[in-house]
Amino acid sequence: MGSRETSKQMALDMPLFGESAPPEEKPEPKPKLLSALDQGFLAFWAIYPRRVAKAAARKAWGHLKPSPALLATIIADVTRKRSSTQWCRENGQFVPYPATYINGRRWEDEDQRSNASSGERYDAEDARRLYGSTG
Repeated sequence: MGSRETSKQMALDMPLFGESAPPEEKPEPKPKLLSALDQGFLAFWAIYPRRVAKAAARKAWGHLKPSPALLATIIADVTRKRSSTQWCRENGQFVPYPATYINGRRWEDEDQRSNASSGERYDAEDARRLYGSTG
């Protein structure tokens, strides 16, 4: 008799033809905590003006594993370069891909602002005086 009761109970629990099954109760997913590395990448990605090849950029970021101090340096550099002539020229055509920026450690590049913009001008005579004769 036990098996008949079980099959009757099962038949009562099953939806009839044309009826949909009741939605299954799924536990709410726990909010995923992001690692400091992921949080840093997302901060970088949010401000970087050329958002392409995200997987390659994330991979490069993972290899770099920047410290909080390096992250601050990178964020400051990208913020400054976003308004630079080179990065703004021709609708950002010359902004490097994010992975290229990371792999090339582009935040270490010397500032490309010309000395003329700061009021300093150098000519051949200045070069000779500073570096000696080359000939």
